[in-house]
Amino acid sequence: MRHGVMIGLLLSAACGPSREDLVKKHGAQARQRLELLKRVLDNCRSRSALEMNDAPEALAGVTLADGDAPPIGNARSIWLDANDRLEQYLVPLNWSYSERDRWWRRTAEAMGPAPPSYAKNDLKRLKSAFEELEAVEYILVIKTVEYNKPTYDIGRSVAPYTLGSMVGEAHLYRLQDGTRIGGLKFRAQDRVIGSGIYDFTLTSDQPSVNLRSLEDRLYGEIHKAAQAHWGARVRGVRSPYPLPE
Repeated sequence: MRHGVMIGLLLSAACGPSREDLVKKHGAQARQRLELLKRVLDNCRSRSALEMNDAPEALAGVTLADGDAPPIGNARSIWLDANDRLEQYLVPLNWSYSERDRWWRRTAEAMGPAPPSYAKNDLKRLKSAFEELEAVEYILVIKTVEYNKPTYDIGRSVAPYTLGSMVGEAHLYRLQDGTRIGGLKFRAQDRVIGSGIYDFTLTSDQPSVNLRSLEDRLYGEIHKAAQAHWGARVRGVRSPYPLPE
């Protein structure tokens, strides 16, 4: 009998924590941080357009991170417009770029009134999501000033695709108290990879597929450009991305 109890305990430990266990352990801190994040986003929405950059000259200990798994850094970026109007800005996207702005939603869903069911791998991702939320100290909020989607014009036989572009503001907040540290204006544009007028990354003969590819790439450039401007212009802020040329 004792042997059976021991086996049962070992099997239970091997299964890992349940959703309820994770919420019990991390829920209180996660709810506090999600509420602070809401205040940060509300503040950024309400701000008037930047007349000029107002970021500090130096700010120690900020390491920007994006949608890598697991992300390394204590600052995460959010494209405000993508969160507010997901259908307009993120559909359709080919792969995981949408998680860059929705990295916090997995924890919110787990603590909501109707949480989804979780398989073993889902619980691992949920555990990581709680831990990543706890590690965030700064939020870089990306706010759109001007957005131009990639387009296709069949009448332009030589170069029918127009690359997308975005003019925006990147506001850095301290999550602990919701304090805005400063903001920078920046521009992001999808880049042609290849030579001459032909883009070798547009491999499909279907314009809709190629447009999705361009939207994916522009979406990535928006985050990279926002982070790169802070990393290049403010001492003590580290970004994995160089300033766009």
